[in-house]
Amino acid sequence: MARNNGFGLATAVPQAAGWIAVGSHGFIQKSRIVGVSLVESAPIRRLIQATPPASIVVLTGGKRRQTAVLLDSGHVIITALSLTEWQALLQED
Repeated sequence: MARNNGFGLATAVPQAAGWIAVGSHGFIQKSRIVGVSLVESAPIRRLIQATPPASIVVLTGGKRRQTAVLLDSGHVIITALSLTEWQALLQED
C-alpha cells in the first residue's frame, strides 16, 4: 500500500506487524518501546534536557507535543499523540 507523503510522491507504508504509525509523520517499532509519558511531566522534561540532541526525534508534524516515547536504544521520540491514543495503539495486535 502506498500513501502520498505531501510532496506528491508515494511512499511505502510498512505492513509488517510490530510497527506503529505515529500520525502521518513516522513509524516506531513496537518492540523497542520502553515507556510512554506526558512530555510536560517534570521527570520527562529533565530526561529530555539530559538527552543528547542527536538522540531526540520529533515526530509532531508541527502539532503540539503531548507525549514522549522512550526506546530501548536511549532515543526519545516526541509525538503529538495523547496517552489515550498510545494506549489504543499499544493494545492492538
